[in-house]
Amino acid sequence: MKKFFSQLNNAVLGGLSAFIFFVLGFLWWIFDANTLVPMWVLSVIIIVCYLICIIVYGICSIKNDAPLYRLPAVKSINKANSKLIFVTEKNDLFNQGSLATICYQEDEEGLEVVVGLGYVQTITSAGCLQIELLKIINSDTVKEIYDRIENKKTYRNAIKIKPSVYSEFIEEGLLND
Repeated sequence: MKKFFSQLNNAVLGGLSAFIFFVLGFLWWIFDANTLVPMWVLSVIIIVCYLICIIVYGICSIKNDAPLYRLPAVKSINKANSKLIFVTEKNDLFNQGSLATICYQEDEEGLEVVVGLGYVQTITSAGCLQIELLKIINSDTVKEIYDRIENKKTYRNAIKIKPSVYSEFIEEGLLND
C-alpha cells in the first residue's frame, strides 16, 4: 500500500508539473513574440507554480506517512514443554526481547481477559514474531482459558498480543522472578 501511495504522489506531482508547463506554453503561444513581458511577472508565475508543486507534494507525503496501529494476528499456537508460543505476523510495534501482554477475547462484544506476560523470543527472516508466554495471571478463569487454548482458528483470532506490560505484573514484581 505504501508503494502505491508513493507512486500516486509521483503521478500527482508529475501531472501537476505537466499542467503548469502546459499553461505556461499556452500563455507563450497566445501572446505575440514581440510582446514585452516584464521579468518580475515571469518570476512571480514561476515561483507560484513552484509553491503549488511543493504544497501538493507535502499534502501527499502527509497522507503517506500516517502511522497504522494494528495488533499482529496470531498465525499459529504451539505448546512446547507446557509453555505457549505464539507465532504472529510481521509487526513494527515489537522488537526482539520486548515484553508483551497476552489477552484473550472470544468475541468483539465480550470482555478481554489478560492471560499473562510474554516476550518476543525471536523474529524470523520473514518478519514473523515468536512470542513465548512467560507468566500467567493467577486466577481460575485464566487457568481454564490457558488449558483449553489450542492451534485452532477460533483461538488464534481470540488471542490479542499488545506491546505493553500489564500494570499488575510490575506491581507484583513478576518481572524480577
